[in-house]
Amino acid sequence: MLTACVVDKTQEDWRQEQVQQQMSKIATIAGTYNGLISSNQDGAALGSMSLNLRPDTTLQASSDNLTSEQRAIVRGTIAYSGITKANVVFDKGYYDSITGIFKASITIPETNSTMTLYGVVKADRFDGNIEVDGYPNFGGSFSLSRANATQSLSPIQSGGRIKLLSMEQGIFTGTWNDQGTNKTVGLKITDPSITSEVTFLNIFLPTRNLEVSFDFGRYKIFFPNARLDDRSRTLMGQTQIADSSGNAKYLVKFLCQIDEASVNWQCTISGESNTRATILFSPAPQVNP
Repeated sequence: MLTACVVDKTQEDWRQEQVQQQMSKIATIAGTYNGLISSNQDGAALGSMSLNLRPDTTLQASSDNLTSEQRAIVRGTIAYSGITKANVVFDKGYYDSITGIFKASITIPETNSTMTLYGVVKADRFDGNIEVDGYPNFGGSFSLSRANATQSLSPIQSGGRIKLLSMEQGIFTGTWNDQGTNKTVGLKITDPSITSEVTFLNIFLPTRNLEVSFDFGRYKIFFPNARLDDRSRTLMGQTQIADSSGNAKYLVKFLCQIDEASVNWQCTISGESNTRATILFSPAPQVNP
């Protein structure tokens, strides 16, 4: 008589089998998805987007926190081309093979913000959204195809949100009446973002930090941490500057409002002792090289 020996699976064998099954399910959506991403505010194109997904594993604490165990995850890369070019890498993405739901939370270095990528992956398509810090109205929606080649945007197609982001920065000039004499004043607004990833993140935020300087000729006032709020279309900041003796310091504030139609900034600069100047700034003429 022949008898068969049956070896019982250990708990570790069972876990490994579960991980492999999950890896196989993730593998069905692996690949590169391409298309356009549009603003949730007005539907205007924000740029082209390429999303690569792939299965992988990571170690995590066991339920009893005594050991580590493997878990299947989705790793990926977002490649964006629009107002900037950025590659954003993420791991620990979640995919439900029954519903097609996908979600990944991404922390951008040099910031305290979290970007969330979520949507549904089915039949070679990924329809979803990107939002940052719980501002869905400032987020972007996309419909990507695993078959499409990467799409590109010509400048004329980039309007709406991208146009606003572009017009809010640059060099502007205005006129200030200094004791009866009209003098030219310069306004410079720049984005201090260290990386293209931070610039990409700022597309989906209603507020962000900018560097602002006012050039009065004889002196300049620099605001390193000015705050722009796209909801109210305002830019504001404050700084301390020294007096002519270099000893005493006093507070200077400013508040600007942009007119999108003319791309002009109406700015009020105020100091102590109720000193105040209101100046209308227009885009400085382009200088041909």
